[in-house]
Amino acid sequence: MDNVENQGMTIEDIKAMFDAMADVSLQDHYKKEGDYWKNGVLYCGKCGAPRTYDMKTPEGFVIKHLPIICNCSKREDLRENQLYLDRKRDFYSNTSLPYKHVQFSKNVFEKIGMPELHNVLVRFCENCVMAPDSKRKTYGLYFSGERGSGKTLSLCALADYLLLKNVPVKAMDIKDVLYLDDKSFSRVIYDLCRDYTVLFFDDFINVSLKITEFSVDRLVKIFNMFKNNGTIVVLNCLSGLELMRKQKLFDPLYLCLKRSLNIYEIKMKGKIIDETDQSECLFE
Repeated sequence: MDNVENQGMTIEDIKAMFDAMADVSLQDHYKKEGDYWKNGVLYCGKCGAPRTYDMKTPEGFVIKHLPIICNCSKREDLRENQLYLDRKRDFYSNTSLPYKHVQFSKNVFEKIGMPELHNVLVRFCENCVMAPDSKRKTYGLYFSGERGSGKTLSLCALADYLLLKNVPVKAMDIKDVLYLDDKSFSRVIYDLCRDYTVLFFDDFINVSLKITEFSVDRLVKIFNMFKNNGTIVVLNCLSGLELMRKQKLFDPLYLCLKRSLNIYEIKMKGKIIDETDQSECLFE
């Protein structure tokens, strides 16, 4: 006490200082556009209801500025959740992707034995998808691994995270753009780049795809156009990039993905227990 007074500060001064710090902190964390402070209480700028209150403990201490959720905030949260569900429904409406109800969470990746993947994908979104175009270090993500290793599950979980963040995304079959006629090719690609930030291609190269020198050159052109227009691609494939590199036919595509897109490969080592009923197994 003596030390405090010797420095020119009383207990009341210290209390006032911490109260002021609390007000500044709350302005950073609780205050929304239009909200205002009055008599030490934060009020909602839309409905005028208080958004904070002070609570007195049985011991006589006062805990200041505890948050309250006003009715208009509740309505806003419900509206945002409905918009997210609408975006998710639209994402799955024209695709055969499974895991329509998967949500991006650590639990998903823990169940397939790859808990570290959660943070990897968050960093990819923050440093690539949601970063300015000039600061992006990669324009793609490539999941590789055997069947049942969690490639499609991880792709769908990543899509859920971006849908929640209101990032424009679309799931496609690579054949939807690979076999376009020359007249509509450029227009369709540019429209996709205009409308979507991320494009998802599940089972990127498969047995139903007729791979020729022409189709490889077309894929190279497609991915370069995506990159040049700021659109990110997320692919998954049974074969890794190193195996692609060993096949002469795929060499131009490998160079495009590695050098032009600087694509980041994730080698899946997870295990989905029952591939015949994956969603039930993972989300019971």
